[in-house]
Amino acid sequence: MSHNIFRIRSFNLIGTLVLLSTMGTALLGCIGTYNESPLSRTNPLEQQHQRTNTPLHVYYYSDVLRDSLLSSDLRALKHVFGEHVAEQTVVATVPPQRGLYVHVYKTSSPGPPTIFYRLWLLTVFVIPYYRDVAEYSFEYDLYIDTVLRKTYHYEIRSRHLFWIGALPFSWITLLMNSYENAREAIIHQFIRDARSDGFL
Repeated sequence: MSHNIFRIRSFNLIGTLVLLSTMGTALLGCIGTYNESPLSRTNPLEQQHQRTNTPLHVYYYSDVLRDSLLSSDLRALKHVFGEHVAEQTVVATVPPQRGLYVHVYKTSSPGPPTIFYRLWLLTVFVIPYYRDVAEYSFEYDLYIDTVLRKTYHYEIRSRHLFWIGALPFSWITLLMNSYENAREAIIHQFIRDARSDGFL
C-alpha cells in the first residue's frame, strides 16, 4: 500500500514539474517584429509593367529545409512573380538556354547565444532579453540566357523582446511586421531593383 502511495506521489511530482515548465514556456512574454533590409519602399509595385508570356524559371534553395521545393518561400516567389513578372513561373534546377532564370538562396543565422541569453534562461525569463539580429539573408542570382547578370542581396532582421513581464503586451506582436510580410517586401524589392537595372 505504501509502495503505491509513493508511486502516486512521485508521478504527481513529475507531472507538476512538467506542467510548470510547459506553463513557463507558454507564459513567456515575447514581442517581436521582422524587417527587410534594405527597407523597401512602401508604395506597391507599379501595375503598368506588362507581364511576359515567356515562362520565368526559378529555383529556390534554403540551408534550413531538407526539401526546399516544398517551401512556403517558393510558393510566395511563384505567386509574386506570377502577378508582376511572367504569366507562368516554372521551377527549374538549371538555367534554360533562353530566357530569364532566378536562383534564390536563403540562409539563416540566428547568431551565437550571448551572455544575456544565458542569463535570461538561467533566471527562468525574469531578466529581459532583447535580440536584434539579421536572421535571414537572401541572394537573388539573375540569369539571362544562362549568363549570370547580377546578384542581389537582402536581409530580414528580427527584433524580439523576451521577458515574462512582457506577457500582458504580447498581443502587440500581432500588429507588428511578420516574417511573411518582410519576405514578400523583399521579393517586391528584387523586382523593382531588377527593373531599374533593365533586366525585367
